[in-house]
Amino acid sequence: MPSRLAVVLFTLAVLLTSRAAHADTRSAYEFLEIRAPARLVWDTLDDFEEFHAWNPTVAATRIVRGNGREIGSIRMLEYRNGARMSQELTHVDPELMRKEWQLVGWTEFPLESYRASISVIETAPDRTMVVWQSRFSTRSIVVPEKEVEVERLFSSLYHMGLERLRTLCESAAGTVQQK
Repeated sequence: MPSRLAVVLFTLAVLLTSRAAHADTRSAYEFLEIRAPARLVWDTLDDFEEFHAWNPTVAATRIVRGNGREIGSIRMLEYRNGARMSQELTHVDPELMRKEWQLVGWTEFPLESYRASISVIETAPDRTMVVWQSRFSTRSIVVPEKEVEVERLFSSLYHMGLERLRTLCESAAGTVQQK
């Protein structure tokens, strides 16, 4: 089993390489350690329709095509502010505990394109690193000076989602940290 530091360094290298390879797009990412088994964390994330169950910014998720676990499934997200977005599941690997999706329709979001992934990495028997990253383009919609704000917004949303995921998984595993 690789050390926790090695996993974190590898993850950061992948994130930075991904960002450099797509210089014409913007990116956002967050990662967080959860004190729970990786399989428990993955099981919480596995169903494409249950996004709202662990993401506090999403009010409801509804599968409009597929079953939510197969490539090609499409979910409709309704955010708490009323905005809506449709996303298609483009890759899922239960063994590697990784899934990817892309934007297929939206309202109120200043995006031309959006591709995201979430990965679950076991760093110890009861410790898991979760990495959520995305690449997107806002070129013709957002003035260049505001693109960094969009990156920060997505990173903030990812952070809130991962914090809620941590709370749910650590509670289920009985490893909730006292603050």
